[in-house]
Amino acid sequence: MYGKSLTWQVVLCYSRLMATLSKSSSLVSVRNLLLLASWAIAMFAVLQVHQLEDLFGHSICGPWGCGPPISALIGYHGFWLLLMVLPAWWLKQQLASATLQRLGTSLLLVAMVGIVLLLVIDGWQTWQRTAMRPYLVQRSMFRLATFIDFPLVQLGLIGLWLRNSRQPKQLHIPEEFGEEFGNDDPGRLPAERFPET
Repeated sequence: MYGKSLTWQVVLCYSRLMATLSKSSSLVSVRNLLLLASWAIAMFAVLQVHQLEDLFGHSICGPWGCGPPISALIGYHGFWLLLMVLPAWWLKQQLASATLQRLGTSLLLVAMVGIVLLLVIDGWQTWQRTAMRPYLVQRSMFRLATFIDFPLVQLGLIGLWLRNSRQPKQLHIPEEFGEEFGNDDPGRLPAERFPET
């Protein structure tokens, strides 16, 4: 029940956002409505993954104890990723390539700093107990996998995607050829398009 209400609150928030963005054209609003509907279905599906506990078996365990079920971890990590994909896609459509690269680099840097801080703090706590020292790497990966309070890994993935996305280059038509250059037969050379009279 909690997942459904959270999903619908997020869907309502995004539908308001898309409604304000798509007032210019009915085609744009229909496309945004279909995008929002598919996003909401995917969000609902990923929040229901926690019910598939039998497929994934038990949780991740180690000398430090056991963590949450794997299906719950997949559901939460998928939720965070889907939550950020729609605004990132919209930003990709709206911003220039240079701005996207700066934004993506910033998000990637924030994620990397957060992951390093998380691993250093957890590594220090693990290192304090002598019996846990051989499990430092496993404990750090366990902590990263079970840290669902803030989406560090997903933020890094979105930042990497935005950083590497490029807008298609616009075709530049030299002014000396005029406007007819782009409308004529593309197979002919410019000299053949404008024969001397």
